[in-house]
Amino acid sequence: MFAVREDEVFVVFVVFAFGFLSLWLVLAHKMRTMRLKTIQLALETSAIDDSTRRELIATLHADARRSGELWRTIVRQFQTWVRTILFVGGWLTFIIGGLFLVGMYVSGESYMYAMQPAAIATAVGFALVTLPVAMAELERSRQARVQR
Repeated sequence: MFAVREDEVFVVFVVFAFGFLSLWLVLAHKMRTMRLKTIQLALETSAIDDSTRRELIATLHADARRSGELWRTIVRQFQTWVRTILFVGGWLTFIIGGLFLVGMYVSGESYMYAMQPAAIATAVGFALVTLPVAMAELERSRQARVQR
């Protein structure tokens, strides 16, 4: 009566994970907002001395800087992972496609239609391996033009 299939378990897991992440983000935002309002109220009162005011402003500044650094670090790490996965996938595709292509040619199975997938895989793998180098070269040349 209450049998659950694997795909339903996955959907339930994704929904609960999304709900948990959403709740965590909302609560973190609420706590941060309350903290900032408390610091703002403390800064608006004239009952605090200059050293305490400077400390509160430094705390606000450090908090804002830390928040920006966190997202920059996350984006930088994501970019590094994507580049690594593309390079490794491209390298494997290039090598495996090339080995199949050479194997077909050496074994005499060099029919045009049989070799097409191996040739396409080799070309795609080569493109994925050389893409980061080409993009870096384009970026360097663009920056050189801007500096002139």
